[in-house]
Formats: sequence, structure tokens, C-alpha cells
Amino acid sequence: MLLDTVRGVVRWDEERASRQLERLRRLAREASSQSRRVWLPSIEGPSSVASVLGESGASIADPDGEPLDAAAATGPLLIGPEGGWDASEMSVAGAAGA
Repeated sequence: MLLDTVRGVVRWDEERASRQLERLRRLAREASSQSRRVWLPSIEGPSSVASVLGESGASIADPDGEPLDAAAATGPLLIGPEGGWDASEMSVAGAAGA
């Protein structure tokens, strides 16, 4: 799943996002065929951090955060942008209990 983060470099408008998603899905399908994967990865997004953290069992990866436990395997694990998570995103994560 692609995330729309505060510090993310790429900003897609609606038209560009749909074209890029189709491109990424095509690349995933071709790479899966080439490597003989059993299942095709799902590529979705871009989604906001808040909407994903609202899902059951969602966790946010932060180098300064608490270690993840087995419960983190039950939902999505969000990996942040190159510049790290913004304070507003971390506050959403704290409020969501991630």
C-alpha cells in the first residue's frame, strides 16, 4: 500500500495516481510471473496515514519507538518516508495506539 505522508517526496494528483498505480500493478504482475510467485501482491493507495492506522492491528515503524511484538503481525505495518515520520503523523499513531 502506498502512503501519502507529510515528508513524502512524490505528490500525485488524481489522474497521475491512477496511471502510476496501473504501472506499478503491471510491474508487480510481470515480476511475479518472471519469478513464478504463487500469489500476486496487492498494490493500493495512496492512502493517508490516519486511515491506515484506523485499521485493526495497524502499527507504525519508528527507530525510536517501542519494539514490536507478535500483535504487530495482525495488521499493516507502516514504514515511513525517507525523512522520517512527521510529528503530526506520530501523534495520530499515538492516538490510534499503534
